[in-house]
Amino acid sequence: LYSSQFAVVSEICTAIKKLSKEIITVLGGAHPTFLTQQCIAANRGIDFIVLGEGERAFKNLLDNIKDGTSCESIDGIAFAQDGKVILNTRVPFIEDLDLIPFPARQMLPLDKYFKINLPMGLVSKHKKAMSIITSRGCPYQCCFCSSSVYWGRRYRVRSADNVLDEMQALKDMGIKDNKQIMMEVGEGNLNWEAIISACKEAGTRWYIIEQDICQRPPLESLKISLENVKKMLDVS
Repeated sequence: LYSSQFAVVSEICTAIKKLSKEIITVLGGAHPTFLTQQCIAANRGIDFIVLGEGERAFKNLLDNIKDGTSCESIDGIAFAQDGKVILNTRVPFIEDLDLIPFPARQMLPLDKYFKINLPMGLVSKHKKAMSIITSRGCPYQCCFCSSSVYWGRRYRVRSADNVLDEMQALKDMGIKDNKQIMMEVGEGNLNWEAIISACKEAGTRWYIIEQDICQRPPLESLKISLENVKKMLDVS
C-alpha cells in the first residue's frame, strides 16, 4: 500500500465497518509502515497494520483471530488500544526467500485481472500476464525512494531455480506463454544472469531488460552491456 492509495483504502475500511463492525481490517505496505500512527489516527476503521515484511506477522495474526486468542503480543503488528497506538517489535527479515511459498493465485478471480491487463511493473503484450518477485530491497540510498529503508537497507534474492519453479507453476495454471520475460536490472548484485540462463534452458526466447534511469550507478558501471546480454542469450 503506497501513499497515493491510502485515501481510497481508508474509504474502503470505513465502508466495511458500516457494513459490519465484526469484519476485521488489516493494512500493510510502505505507507502504513512509515506512518503507522497517522494511519490509525486518521481512520478508526483500521484494526491492524502489519509492519514491513508481512508473511510471518500476518499469518500469526490470522491464526490468533481464527483461534479467538489475543493479538496484543504478536510481533510485527500495530493497533489502537485505549486511545493509544501500540507498535509491537518488528519481525526479523526472512533470510532465505526461497522458503516463502508461491502466492496462492488459484484463490483469486484471475480472469478479472487478465481482463484489466495491468500487471505491476511491466507492460504486457498478452492478456494473461503475471508478475513474479525475484528479490527484495535495494542497496542504493535514493532520497526519493522508500525501498531501501523499507527493506532494512538490505538486498536479498531468490535462487534462479526457485524463480523458474514459479514460472512452471504459472504455466500449470494455464498461463502458458512464458516467452516474454521483463526484468529490472540494476539493483545491486542481481542474480539476473542465472535467471536468464535458467529461462533460456526452459525455452524462453524473448527478453526485455530494463534499467531505471533514476538509479545510480548507471547501466554502464554495473558491468552490464548489450553485447554481454546478446552473448548470453545467443541472439543478434
